[in-house]
Amino acid sequence: MLVWAPLTCLASIVTERGVRLDTTGAFYRAESAISRDFAVLAAAVHAGADGAEDVGRPTRALRVLDAFGGCGSRSARYLERGVARFVHCNEGSDELGALIRANLAPYGTEGDTWAVSHVDAHALLLRNVGEYAFDLIDADSFGLSARALSAAMWSVKLGGLLYATQTDGRAHTAPERCLAAYGAWPAGSSATNPAVNEQAIRLLIGRAVQEAAMHGLIATPLFSLYARHGPCYRSMLALSRAPSRSPQLRGRLGFVATCGACGQHAVLDWSRLGAAICPNCGACGVGAVPCAGPLYVGPLHDRAFVQRMRCVAGAWGDEYAPAAKLLATLAAEAAVEGVAGDAPLFYHAHSVASRAALRGPVRLSALVDVLQAKGWRASRVHFDRFGLKTNAPVDAQVAAARALAGLGLGAAPARPHSEQIVVPSSPSLPTSVDPNPL
Repeated sequence: MLVWAPLTCLASIVTERGVRLDTTGAFYRAESAISRDFAVLAAAVHAGADGAEDVGRPTRALRVLDAFGGCGSRSARYLERGVARFVHCNEGSDELGALIRANLAPYGTEGDTWAVSHVDAHALLLRNVGEYAFDLIDADSFGLSARALSAAMWSVKLGGLLYATQTDGRAHTAPERCLAAYGAWPAGSSATNPAVNEQAIRLLIGRAVQEAAMHGLIATPLFSLYARHGPCYRSMLALSRAPSRSPQLRGRLGFVATCGACGQHAVLDWSRLGAAICPNCGACGVGAVPCAGPLYVGPLHDRAFVQRMRCVAGAWGDEYAPAAKLLATLAAEAAVEGVAGDAPLFYHAHSVASRAALRGPVRLSALVDVLQAKGWRASRVHFDRFGLKTNAPVDAQVAAARALAGLGLGAAPARPHSEQIVVPSSPSLPTSVDPNPL
């Protein structure tokens, strides 16, 4: 008889980055280690580890809340690296209390260095305000917990960090579900929008930005991370006080239009919603284009902060090499994004080849080089192994692809008429492969 079991290690001892964990009967996903790496690295930078004389050692320790604790893996990682002076691990199931305490015991005593609770995470967040607020809240919830985002705004210290999560793979593509989760409208699915995973992170950040604004705060992403398993979307947000009682959201929240004819992405300001015309081919009479939003249209990563994380990862040795490699990709993305709305979503290299009427795919690295040589910003992305982040318009991308075909670095031009071989767009090609496999 087949018995269904959740994604757990039913009886297992694992070691993650030197931390020994008993995961027996608890939810634990080894693939998520990279997101925990990023969390600990960000906490270390926030605690001053990158500026210390001995790089990698924090100059101050943080008060951290692990709101959805599981087996305590995240809490143990914060303590093991010395970035936290106190970690509160909250797990809804009291049956896991003894296991969590055993996992945290090597890092201090309960009540002094760490605490364990089994209460509703949202109620816990609303109780810890003022002097009991946290420097960092890690809200690794299932699905999208809008309640957690809202409640966390009360519990993060000014200047503190909130690690937001979304794991509902349909919330950013199914219109009604997206409206319920984000109060926003999505554009297409993975079959029609190759950049749907970047859209998902922008929807998540957009919801957080709105929640922060209602509390008189500004939420700014320090890094944003997509992982195929789950799928899982995460963003580390820095919270600061807004300079006025009414935070200016225009320029940070907007709408992204994607032309169905030429594939051009463009950010639309709220005042332009009534005249959504493709800026690339609107002159030829294509007309209005579908829009997604409101969502976050600013940079997904703070390049300086990401580089500081890379510095700490290098100091921590080979175990953090995969994180350092992925951070390099994020830094490249950040260099391309520039100002808000400059490069709202990535493009797919196979779609570029198809629009250029080539018989096969174009080499992505060569396409990036050509665009950069022409003065455009361009890079790979971590969302998709064939993803192209650039501020170049579609016409410039197509011209670059055709130039590569002439140099033998891309497919030859397509045969005319009935002989033409059309390169399939993203639906039938792998569009979610991590360019930094771990």
